[in-house]
Amino acid sequence: PKIQAKKIVIDKMIHFAFNKYNIKPDSYGILDDVASIIKANPQIKMIKVEGHTDWIGSEAYNMKLSQKRAESVVTYLVGKGVPSTKLQPVGYGKTRPIATNKTAE
Repeated sequence: PKIQAKKIVIDKMIHFAFNKYNIKPDSYGILDDVASIIKANPQIKMIKVEGHTDWIGSEAYNMKLSQKRAESVVTYLVGKGVPSTKLQPVGYGKTRPIATNKTAE
């Protein structure tokens, strides 16, 4: 992760199990790095933590799941010493896909 154009750019995905909002342990290192960046840069006032889902499921369900995913990341970062006042969890459900969802990949 690095700070770029007023946002922290993470070049890897934070992983969750299908249909879950618990962070998979393979993502802890990434989030530890994010926490370190935030704590090392006190000029950062607010970070929007965005949660997303795949296209499977209803819009309402995925909005709720993505919000819970964002909240899980906030909880993790707070546990690493990031002030909760700097973190705003927002769920986008399936409204902002990173791919077209036209193939299984």
